[in-house]
Amino acid sequence: MAVEAGLTAEEAFNEPTDTQAIALSQPTMCGARSFQIVEVIGGIENSQSIVTYQVVSPGVSHKLIITTQNESNDVGMHSMILRVTLPDPTYPTLDVAFNVDIQAPTCDCSLLTWDAPAPQAFSTTVLKVPSDEFTILMYTANEASKAGSPKIRACYPNTPCLETTLVTDVVATGSVLPAIFAWTMNDNRITVNADGNFWAQSYNMQITHSTIDGGDKVYNTVDITIAVCEYTHITTPTVPSPALTYTIFDTAQVVDFTPAFTAVPACGDAVNFAYTWTIPAGAPVTVTPANDYQFTIESTSAVDHNSYTLEFRAIGLWLNFLDEKYITFTITVTDPCRTATITAPTINTAMTVTLGQSSSQDFNEAVDTAGTLYGAAVCGTRVYVIKDLTTGLVKDSALI
Repeated sequence: MAVEAGLTAEEAFNEPTDTQAIALSQPTMCGARSFQIVEVIGGIENSQSIVTYQVVSPGVSHKLIITTQNESNDVGMHSMILRVTLPDPTYPTLDVAFNVDIQAPTCDCSLLTWDAPAPQAFSTTVLKVPSDEFTILMYTANEASKAGSPKIRACYPNTPCLETTLVTDVVATGSVLPAIFAWTMNDNRITVNADGNFWAQSYNMQITHSTIDGGDKVYNTVDITIAVCEYTHITTPTVPSPALTYTIFDTAQVVDFTPAFTAVPACGDAVNFAYTWTIPAGAPVTVTPANDYQFTIESTSAVDHNSYTLEFRAIGLWLNFLDEKYITFTITVTDPCRTATITAPTINTAMTVTLGQSSSQDFNEAVDTAGTLYGAAVCGTRVYVIKDLTTGLVKDSALI
């Protein structure tokens, strides 16, 4: 008889008979037979646990059951005796010798058991930005089961079982997977993309994990609750780029801000916004009445030459949502007269005059680039002086 450690083998046999029972057709006239199994080691009988005896049909048939869970001690050939005795010790005894070969166990990974992951409960909202991604816990190999029997112990540590699990199916319990859930085969991540309050409810997910040797594991201890859309924050308009510049005397410059301050995600409710502008004193800037997203830069005064930092602030309010955001930006206002170029008048550069006499010549008014663009007087009245190029001194106009 041969059996692999960790497995069970059975050997059936009929009830033994004796000559008197046969002769008189009385099977139990000498009493009920008893059965004992011992192992012979070095000529000495020993008790053992590898082979047990079981009655199948009293007085008719029986079986030997061979099994062991102790591969470290029991692998090898065992000499056994099945001993049949009658109640009276003076009666004959029957010994039946047989051998049992306990073979080394082979790895059987199907004996590995798996632990279900702990229940998980996730929460998100409709139109969540960014969308929530949830990671599903996986089935894990039960550590104790790796030592549970000879055939699984044969797998470790030299030929360990594949303990990888894959999520091969996800559905809402009792249904299919709603379109708002994004899941990819063999991945344990679920992304929620609920785009309307219609989807606001709790979902119990039925998850199927597939193992290499242990088959599919199905459980429904993952719950995803989707609440109605909730605003999370305000986004701001774009800061002007490049920075704003304006030249005094230019036509009015109208600036529109886009996009508007916006509450996200786009739940569709009418969020109440209150706007505040902070504009430095003297800045030539006017916000358009009834349109906080538009202002005008306009100036005809050189005193406005400066850089101005403005702030545009918004407060958004809807039910329990409240957020405040702002942007700052700079406007550079330039006086064109400060960088204007004066064009020299045309004069006779070789005037002569006799001592005691006078001489004169006419020349046109000098012009400058700012005056050309915006009007001759924008930079003020021009002043003329005569300078002696030899001495560098300004001449007294009365002597000229």
